[in-house]
Amino acid sequence: MGAARGIDEVLISAYFASWGSGLHIDKNSYNSWVMPTSLHLIFAGLILILSFLNYESPRFLVKKGNREHAIANLSRVRRLPADDELVVFEINDIERQPAEEQEATRGQGFYGYWREMFCMPNNFHRIYLGLRTQLLGQWSGAQSITIYAPDMFALLGTTGEK
Repeated sequence: MGAARGIDEVLISAYFASWGSGLHIDKNSYNSWVMPTSLHLIFAGLILILSFLNYESPRFLVKKGNREHAIANLSRVRRLPADDELVVFEINDIERQPAEEQEATRGQGFYGYWREMFCMPNNFHRIYLGLRTQLLGQWSGAQSITIYAPDMFALLGTTGEK
């Protein structure tokens, strides 16, 4: 429900941005299409700026050999002291996991990964579900609603004029 709600909100805000710029910007000017299109850059820029404030992943830091920084970041994210047993357990688990993954995939090579992905029933079932979901999403007609939305609004009496 949350993802669909988010998509609806994005579409509604996009329509309002286009409608608002149609009301306040001359349709024959260069800005009539630049303004609604460039509004998306505001959110992309905000995400880019805020990404520099994120903590580095404890898993990445352990992989690079910076265990103390990983413990500090994990304790900050979990809001627990660095010597808490949950933080210590999770750091130990993070340190142990790459060795286990390397042991499990030893000697497989490139084709071994593909064979594991498509020949193991559990993995193939996951791929099948993902592909089927994507296919049914395309067949649902949601994109046609987006494409023909101006015509549908015109049928409802909205002309796009002031």
